[in-house]
Amino acid sequence: MFQTNTMRVAIIGLYNSGSSVLSQIMRELGFEIGNPLWGKHFESQSLQTHLSQWWSEPDLIECVKREQRVLFFTEWAEHHEANTSLVCAKHPLLCLSGFDLEEAWGPNYKVIRAARPLEESIAGLTKRGWFDEPRRIQKTLHVASEKFFAVKSHFVSNYADLLADPQKQIGDLLEFLEIDRSGEQLIRAANLVRQHKSK
Repeated sequence: MFQTNTMRVAIIGLYNSGSSVLSQIMRELGFEIGNPLWGKHFESQSLQTHLSQWWSEPDLIECVKREQRVLFFTEWAEHHEANTSLVCAKHPLLCLSGFDLEEAWGPNYKVIRAARPLEESIAGLTKRGWFDEPRRIQKTLHVASEKFFAVKSHFVSNYADLLADPQKQIGDLLEFLEIDRSGEQLIRAANLVRQHKSK
């Protein structure tokens, strides 16, 4: 269980759902997202390595007992809290580990849902060419995350809305997180979205 002066946040969403730009925003807002990072996906290399092994990506079959996953999430957060009070985890396979996080971090951690229409996310993953069965992968993650979101309060970040009006969406996110940030930080975070949109 984490101390009252810390905040733990998880970004949960399918591949190609906008989770990477949300992770960039969280880093701009002062959250530790788990250095060292894996590639250019703005996610913890350690999280990526463990999650892909736990769920035998791309098969998405459980390979590690829940007790081990819960212990890792607990230790991962505590490790990063040695240097900061604000920690944010992000990876698409967190769709399969939402309840693990709930057990590891308790009910007071916050969840941001990276939301994009399922068919759009499937099309995006297909275009990337990372996996042989993008539809199966996205639908599996979708079903698992829907079960979790049905019982866990969360902030919904719709990808289209974020691109259309980043300052409003980031302002709403700050309200959900119950934190204040300077106008300059808000502008810098919004500019990250605009740069992402232009790519």
